[in-house]
Amino acid sequence: MVLGEALVIGVLATGVAAALGPVFGGWLFEQFTSGGFISPAVQFHQGWIPMLIAAGATLLAVGLSALVAGFRVGRIRPTEALAEASVPRHWLTPVRLIVAILCFGGGTALGIVTLAVMTGPIAASTAGPAVMLWAIGVAMISPGVTKLTAIVLQGPLRLVSGVTGWLAITNTRNAATRVAGAVTPIMLAVGIATANIYLQTTTTAASAQAFSEDLRADAVVAGPTGVSPEAIDRVRHADGVAAVSTYVSSRAFITAPFDENQTKKGYPALGLTDATTTAATVVRGNLADLTGDTIALPDTAEVSRSVGESVTLRLGDGTDRTLRIVAIVHQRAGAEQLLLPADLLAGHTTAGLAKQVLVRAAPGVDQARLTHSLTAATAGFPVSVGDRTTLAAANAKADETGAWVNYLLVGMIVGYTVISVVNTLVMATSRRRREFGLQRLGGFTRGQVLRMAAGEGGLIAAIGVLLGTVVSAGAIVPFCLVATGRVLPDGPVSIYLVIVATAVALALIAAVLPAWVATRTRPVTAVATGE
Repeated sequence: MVLGEALVIGVLATGVAAALGPVFGGWLFEQFTSGGFISPAVQFHQGWIPMLIAAGATLLAVGLSALVAGFRVGRIRPTEALAEASVPRHWLTPVRLIVAILCFGGGTALGIVTLAVMTGPIAASTAGPAVMLWAIGVAMISPGVTKLTAIVLQGPLRLVSGVTGWLAITNTRNAATRVAGAVTPIMLAVGIATANIYLQTTTTAASAQAFSEDLRADAVVAGPTGVSPEAIDRVRHADGVAAVSTYVSSRAFITAPFDENQTKKGYPALGLTDATTTAATVVRGNLADLTGDTIALPDTAEVSRSVGESVTLRLGDGTDRTLRIVAIVHQRAGAEQLLLPADLLAGHTTAGLAKQVLVRAAPGVDQARLTHSLTAATAGFPVSVGDRTTLAAANAKADETGAWVNYLLVGMIVGYTVISVVNTLVMATSRRRREFGLQRLGGFTRGQVLRMAAGEGGLIAAIGVLLGTVVSAGAIVPFCLVATGRVLPDGPVSIYLVIVATAVALALIAAVLPAWVATRTRPVTAVATGE
């Protein structure tokens, strides 16, 4: 019966998702395309195979959940079940304990890897999964942690709320298993949202700082469809110009010598005609030889190659090119790039031309004079002239794709939290109609009952926020130490305050509103009718 009920709900939910999925997917794709994160050459298509796999996975999860939930219920004798309904269940099972230990161990291991192995912004690749492991570990022992945290918070709450606060604390401690059902999603939302957002803001800040410090250009000439060779020649001969380099960014994958990790991840690739516009330090070889089918590799590349040897790259359009290594360069940790000739890399991009040209000013030429000279030289061409700030803004624009993905994830988590917390608190509070009636017959006013419910909601929010903050710190602190050398992340504190305020408001509304409805009934009637 339990399995059948669950599958009916699962089939209905899957049908709704199948109908709304393409609509939401199309809308999301349009947002990425209009924001410039996806090339207009890419078309949206959602086939039936991913939808079938998603529906199958969903129904499988529903079925397994129903079987696990109904297995023990189906085996217990009816008389024992009736007696057990009024007795708190033993929450710490061997499976919960084992999973918690494994998750805490995994989160600790990822934190150590982040500190000891990872460099720069790429440390987020291990810090991100760490917060998930910490959150799951805390969720496994949530009832015990909830009870312990309630004991710690009982002093401050009693000072501000008196007898109703004392009763809220007592109820929370005695019903830790029930309360944990609301604490856990708040903890997950606060922890994962805080970690993901601040990891993103710190990554963006670190990337902007690295880009600004490594940039060796005073102005940039940019064209939406590329800068033509004629325009580049005009720029090169403009007054006050010391050096000019076309600037092409893409991504490439080293396919030979084969390295599975790099073949999957790839490297950022930078195309230049004048390597003096970047802050790469030559370790071996000569960047002046970076012409034709050549490449300069970072000295931290997971490819054991020397100057004069060759590597095979898979470029942005899927073409494989074998290139001769002319230099090994040292770059900022975590911001390593493959350096290629600009014309070679541009030929394998969508535009086929460099969209940006970096310009260095001659000694004694100020920014205003250089900008005026470049504007006059490129008059009549579909290009614009900007300063270092323009180029930094373009770099920040490229980082927004990762931010969008993170914010989408946070939005999904918040949505889950709203549903889970509201369901848990509304159902739990609605069942306490008889309890509220007895309290009012014993001398409590309706206002005191509502204040008690508000105290419970506030305590649930406080526990969830506290645990979520600890969980997020397990990922944020190691990442920040690696990426910026500081403990605290980059980003406004208002982000955290908004997350906390949302969690508190959600818990209070979900606790007080059902209590207000439940206490509208006369106390004698509530006691007589029970739930």
